Amino acid sequence: MKTELSKILLNGLGFIFSVIIIWLANTGRYFGKTLNYILKCKDNPEYPFPCYGVYDIWIIVIFLVAGVYFLIKVLYLIYKINTGN
Repeated sequence: MKTELSKILLNGLGFIFSVIIIWLANTGRYFGKTLNYILKCKDNPEYPFPCYGVYDIWIIVIFLVAGVYFLIKVLYLIYKINTGN
């Protein structure tokens, strides 16, 4: 029982961490700005979206997949505990 609860806790923390990273990537493009400082990209004047915004989109996609994985794992572990298997 103790190991199942620790697994739920760790996966729940992974889900919360993923949500926080997605929130940060959506609010200020912090990751894209940081990567743009290292890997310079040129903005195309025809597009209103900054070139480093793509980095934030990739971070959102990666952590969205990770967050869904952690959420499914938490729900599965809770189901497994409740059914007694």
